[in-house]
Amino acid sequence: MNRLLFFLLAILFATNSKGNELNLSCRPTDTLLSYLEQVDIEYFKDKPIDSLLASIPGTPVELKVFSTPSNRTWIFLASYIQIKYSNGSMIFAYVKQFYHMNPYSASFSWDVNLFRKEKAYRIDVYKDSFNCINGDCLE
Repeated sequence: MNRLLFFLLAILFATNSKGNELNLSCRPTDTLLSYLEQVDIEYFKDKPIDSLLASIPGTPVELKVFSTPSNRTWIFLASYIQIKYSNGSMIFAYVKQFYHMNPYSASFSWDVNLFRKEKAYRIDVYKDSFNCINGDCLE
């Protein structure tokens, strides 16, 4: 009886440990990178940037708005948002027309949440700082 109980517990333990190993090998960052490589970027153009962010299986670690010089002295024009993830992936979403925020600032301060409501006309996806994996940067 003790041998049978020991044998059944050994099989149960072996089965559970194999299942745990499989779960641990499938890291969320692998899922994120795979998604970013395969997502149809064209679908998200001319849609709010938030719609793209809502579809991505992961939470950004940083969102930052960047600018380009404007034709006004000492005033900068918001141009794109950089979205960083913990696995090193980055998305750059560019906006031309602004409907939810004032794109001009002398102090480089824009509301990221309002920028996310704007419609992207260009989207670039990078695996890391130098390797484009999806979007307009492939052209």
